[in-house]
Amino acid sequence: MSRLADGISRRTAKLQQGKQELPPEQRQLIDDLVRAAGDAAGLAQRFSGVESADASVALRTLDLVTARLLQIATALDDALATADAPAGSESAVVRRLRDDVRVAQDVLPELRALDAPRERS
Repeated sequence: MSRLADGISRRTAKLQQGKQELPPEQRQLIDDLVRAAGDAAGLAQRFSGVESADASVALRTLDLVTARLLQIATALDDALATADAPAGSESAVVRRLRDDVRVAQDVLPELRALDAPRERS
């Protein structure tokens, strides 16, 4: 889990480095994606080394968190590929980045819900 979260952090750093040359709308979308990915990675780090009285619940939770982090990593990889692609249709790039942001943002409520019972204990 920790390695996956670290990989997400590396991807977000790489996206941040190359965004200055992009048009403002694309920079904003990358900022949104980086923010959502960072929040998800932070939540995921809290699941590293989770010990539960019910091991099957803990394993299901880890599987779900891992699947959601992989979705975010894929969205980041897509955004990196889009940023590195030769100049094409700006509207296609923006559309793809919006999709990537949506994927990352859709994952956050689910991760927060999984973490909520832990916050109360």
